[in-house]
Amino acid sequence: MNKLVLPFPISVNAMYSNLGRRRVKSKRYRIWREKAVAMLQIQYNQKLIDYNIKLEIALSPKDKRKRDLDNHAKAIQDALTSLIITDDSLIKELYMYWLPKSKNGYANIIIEKYK
Repeated sequence: MNKLVLPFPISVNAMYSNLGRRRVKSKRYRIWREKAVAMLQIQYNQKLIDYNIKLEIALSPKDKRKRDLDNHAKAIQDALTSLIITDDSLIKELYMYWLPKSKNGYANIIIEKYK
């Protein structure tokens, strides 16, 4: 089992911007991903996971705004890919829930082998 902490993830609605006819990663997403990758590199120095996993995500927002829980999963899954897991298709079970709000917001991540 691996336990990791990431900054509170950006919503999927804010991950991309339209540039003419193209979709590009938004500046906010690039900044969040850079922070997340740096945190993951500090917390995880093992071999890439290449087996099916169960992913548990507990989110603690920094304020009481209404949010859709599932809109925050994609940014986390993408950050884990290539640093922790070889591909996000290895996620066979996903469990998400809210934690009470906290000053800066964060995401607790637990990765377990899928049974």
